Amino acid sequence: MDEKVTTNDEFELLKKVPKGELTVLVEGYLGYLSKYKYFRFITLGFVAVILGYNIFVAGKRFPLDELNTIKTIMVSVLSVFVVALLILGVVFFKTVRNLKKQVSACAEKNRLDKKQFQKQFHLFAKGTMGGPGLK
Repeated sequence: MDEKVTTNDEFELLKKVPKGELTVLVEGYLGYLSKYKYFRFITLGFVAVILGYNIFVAGKRFPLDELNTIKTIMVSVLSVFVVALLILGVVFFKTVRNLKKQVSACAEKNRLDKKQFQKQFHLFAKGTMGGPGLK
């Protein structure tokens, strides 16, 4: 029978890092996950508004003034979603960049191979806490 690799063998570089430094990285990743969650919610809301418009409004006849009101409201709502996505996207990517810098700095400080350490942290974070990881 094939044996699976245990987590002890899989994350050997992470064991070499002091717990305090690893805790800081994990807390940074949890902050990243919370921002990622809001990014997904806003994206799903954007899609839901467009889908609702297509189901309930598109293809139906309305008087011209009512149609213009509906279009104005849709453009306004979607503009709010787009602005929120842009702002949250900038914050999100800054958080990712800072977290990757922290991971690299931690690897350099402890004299570990940066690429292997980043790969192991990515697998550890994605496997234990979920989310997209840090690729």
